[in-house]
Amino acid sequence: MSGHRIISADDHVQEPKDTWERRVPAKLRDRAPKVVNVDGGDVWMLEGKVVMKMGMNAAAGKKFEEYKLEGETYQTIRPGAFDPYERIKDMDTDGVEGAVLFPNAFWAFMVEDFELQLACMRAYNDFLAEFCQTNPRRLIGIGLVPTDNVEEGVREAQRVPKWGCGVCWYRAFPRPDRSAAKSLTHCGPPLRTSACRCICTWQWAIRGGRFFTNSATCAASCPVRS
Repeated sequence: MSGHRIISADDHVQEPKDTWERRVPAKLRDRAPKVVNVDGGDVWMLEGKVVMKMGMNAAAGKKFEEYKLEGETYQTIRPGAFDPYERIKDMDTDGVEGAVLFPNAFWAFMVEDFELQLACMRAYNDFLAEFCQTNPRRLIGIGLVPTDNVEEGVREAQRVPKWGCGVCWYRAFPRPDRSAAKSLTHCGPPLRTSACRCICTWQWAIRGGRFFTNSATCAASCPVRS
């Protein structure tokens, strides 16, 4: 593999256990997502609800026969899923030169309380920036940007590139109660404008809520790495 430069355009990163408890404001810490072991498998809990189970979202390094939708723990998955230094070792083993890192925390878009939603997204972006800064040439993070509040979304879109993430990701229809016209009309233009001004590439997924399609598009500006 040494003669090839493979770029993984759709990798995922698994957030460490303390991602949110350590980074959200103190007043929201009790409501922040936490890892709980349920029936032998780790799950992320948010305000009493399971928002993500550990399984296929962290199946790297396992045989196909070992894949499962749930039941994995932070002890059974590869450390490279959440440790950047171990991630680079895994990439070297696989012959991967660079990886674009998508989040597993898509549940953040569905948090009803916007203050908590924004805090979770900002905490994730801070974690991801730290993760990618260990090797910014090879680890390209995709930050989360809220669309329930356009002003806050623009502010976060402007903050993310400064912290080392070269790509922003947002859903056109993040909440079931949002109409297509409202979401696209009010969120799309200002967020895309901010992307151009920040020289930041965007991943725009037209999927979520009641609006499910099999397609996604990118609102892009400039290359994020030379």
